[in-house]
Amino acid sequence: MRSLLRLVLLLNAGYIGAVGVIGALSPTLLAALFRVGVPDPTEAGIIRLFSGLLLGNALALLLLSRFGPEAKALGRWVLINGAINLFCQLAAALGGDLRWGQLMVSILGQVAMLAVLGLWLRAPPVPTSVSSDPGSR
Repeated sequence: MRSLLRLVLLLNAGYIGAVGVIGALSPTLLAALFRVGVPDPTEAGIIRLFSGLLLGNALALLLLSRFGPEAKALGRWVLINGAINLFCQLAAALGGDLRWGQLMVSILGQVAMLAVLGLWLRAPPVPTSVSSDPGSR
């Protein structure tokens, strides 16, 4: 379960991190990749601001993939944050702001991450091994 969680977290971190970097460096390129037209200066600024949020989320996923068992609180935060992100993606698709095809990779990644993360958070803690050193008891 831990390996699957790490894989899903790293895939999501890579995807949203790449989108965040592209958006921060070139909002025009990101808009072209999502086929939404050329952003005006205000839209470009908003894309850059939200790209920073994506990079912050990618960092949280990387931290959780690294410190998973010791970071259940971070796992709960990532789960809540992921559910909010999924809600916003679905709202954008259902509202007609973006097409399903433009969001499908992100939506599928969020759903996979939420499912695996939810299972991991519900799993009983793994018992720590007892030291074989008699002096440590």
